[in-house]
Amino acid sequence: MGNVHFRWMLYGTVSTRIKLGSPSGGVVSSFIYRNSMIGDEIDYEWHTSASMDPKDIDYSNSRRKNLVRDLSQNYQTYTIEWFPDKITWLVNGQVVRILLRSDVNGTKFSSSPSQIQFSIWDGGFSNPETEAWPGDPTDWSDAHAYTRCMSIGWISNAMIQLTQQRHPGRQRIKDSKDLLTRAIKRS
Repeated sequence: MGNVHFRWMLYGTVSTRIKLGSPSGGVVSSFIYRNSMIGDEIDYEWHTSASMDPKDIDYSNSRRKNLVRDLSQNYQTYTIEWFPDKITWLVNGQVVRILLRSDVNGTKFSSSPSQIQFSIWDGGFSNPETEAWPGDPTDWSDAHAYTRCMSIGWISNAMIQLTQQRHPGRQRIKDSKDLLTRAIKRS
């Protein structure tokens, strides 16, 4: 388990096409703008527990919204448009949420440079409050307890593909110019 950091940005739009692994409990995947030094975070997070719906989470406002139900059967395109006065979340081109800076009086609105990150982590092996969200401990004996593929298209037209291998500790990153393999250490 682990995460992949791509680039730092301050405002802009990033879209990703994601299909999650089959619904074995506890595995959480995310597409996120994050500045861990400050605590700013704008993201989508999904868990693979069949009993729960995927949620989008903006931790600055702790808001969740029900999205597409079956994330392991089909690819979905997720977009976050982040601008100085507005953040928009879209799924398959449809707006699912808009947050205006004026809605929160300018406070708790992400406004610091953040990294684009994609992560996979074991939410079922954490503190009790976090464990309750994905619902189940991760069953690592289940051969499908991994995220299969993430295809990421940058606005600058660079295309990056991430593919999670059958074991949860490696990801392959394919850029239009380079082919890299990064080991992601289990946390």
